[in-house]
Amino acid sequence: MTREEIFALSFEEFVLVAVKQNAAPPQDGAWRSLLWEFTRWIKARRELVRTDGYDAAKLVQIVLARHVPDGKSDPWEYHFGKLPGVDDPRAEFIDTWDKVRTPANMDALTVAWQEAQQFPLIPKRSHSPTYCQLVSLAGHLQCRKPDCPIALPVERIAEILKCERKSVTRYLKFAIKDRLLTKVSECVPHRRAAEFRFELDRFELTSGKQVR
Repeated sequence: MTREEIFALSFEEFVLVAVKQNAAPPQDGAWRSLLWEFTRWIKARRELVRTDGYDAAKLVQIVLARHVPDGKSDPWEYHFGKLPGVDDPRAEFIDTWDKVRTPANMDALTVAWQEAQQFPLIPKRSHSPTYCQLVSLAGHLQCRKPDCPIALPVERIAEILKCERKSVTRYLKFAIKDRLLTKVSECVPHRRAAEFRFELDRFELTSGKQVR
C-alpha cells in the first residue's frame, strides 16, 4: 500500500495502520519517544491540522477502544503498553504532539516553505522576489535545526519555488555573497545535497527584517 493510499483511508483504518509505524529511538544519541512515528502519522491527517494533542488523543482513543477485543482494557495500554519505557502511552502521545514538527506527509522543506510563506524573511538586498523566497525558505529551515547544517537540494527547491535549477544555483550564490549563507559541505551527486548554515542572527525574526 502506497503512502497516498494510506492517507486515502478512513480515519479509523488510518489509525490502525499508524499503530504499526512505531520505531525504536535513533542511534545518534538523540532521545525520541517510541510513539514518535505514530504521532507523526496522526498529526499528518488533514482533519487534525488545527487540533492540539489533547483533543487528538480523544479522537484516537475512540478508534483504539473499538479494537480492544475484551472491550474492557485501557485502549492505549492494549495497543502500546508493551513498548519499553512507556508507562502512560496517552500522556506520551499528548506530550509528543507538540514536539513533532514534520508530520508524516511532509518533508522538512515542505514545512519550512509553509512557514516561509506565512512569515517571510526580508533581506536588505532584494535581487528578485524569488530570491527573497529562497532566503525565507532557507531561514525557516535553519530555524527548525538551529544547531545543524541545512541541506538545500537544488532540484527540490526549484520545484517548490517554481523556477529553473540554474536560478536556484544563482540565488544560492547571491545569498553566499550577501553573507546570509555559508557553505559547509559540497553536494555529492545522487547521494546528498550541499549543506549550508543560514545566518539567523542577521534577522529580526519577529518582523522578518534583516537588521545587519
